[in-house]
Amino acid sequence: WIRCQRCDKPICPDCMRDAAVGFQCPDCVKEANKGSRQNQALYGGERSADPRLTTFVLIGINALVWLAIAATGGGKSRLLDQLALRANGLCSPGDGSLYDTERRVCEASNTKFLPAVDDGAWWQLITSVFTHVEIWHVAMNMFALFIFGPALEGIIGRARFLAVYLVSGLASSVMVLFLSYEYSSTVGASGALFGLLGALLVTARKARLNSQWLMQ
Repeated sequence: WIRCQRCDKPICPDCMRDAAVGFQCPDCVKEANKGSRQNQALYGGERSADPRLTTFVLIGINALVWLAIAATGGGKSRLLDQLALRANGLCSPGDGSLYDTERRVCEASNTKFLPAVDDGAWWQLITSVFTHVEIWHVAMNMFALFIFGPALEGIIGRARFLAVYLVSGLASSVMVLFLSYEYSSTVGASGALFGLLGALLVTARKARLNSQWLMQ
């Protein structure tokens, strides 16, 4: 005597599911769940079970890279030479002076060659985003990431949050190549963090959420 409110098929008391009006069969309930947005974030991304997880992983990577650089010489670390962003490679004779020359000349004169994107070190476009030398630099950036990261991931989902972080970091590295001195080195997650802040402002304004705390 019980029928589904959606398909009008008879259902037994053990199978019926409560609905807003009457009861529904398991098949109709399953079909309705497929079209619902209950597992999606505000802008369509998959909702994160823990919006802090990706932020903690990013903070951990930055901290590990900083520890590795600090343990291998800090500002004079060979690891830093490989990870920092530089447009053109050059020789470092070890006396504080830098000379623009080719790798083969550096190797022939027993001086350290500092690789750059122009020499094929394309990975520096991304690794520089996770690289810091000074403890205050990494501490300030990671604090900002801890504040902005979970809030943005909760709005757009984990995959889109990570995409915004990486694309913003890559875009900032490209701008550095165009605007900075060609033999200087650049490190830090500031570009990626500004991307997160911009995305958070846009999504907050679009959803008409309170964004005053972001402007302070």
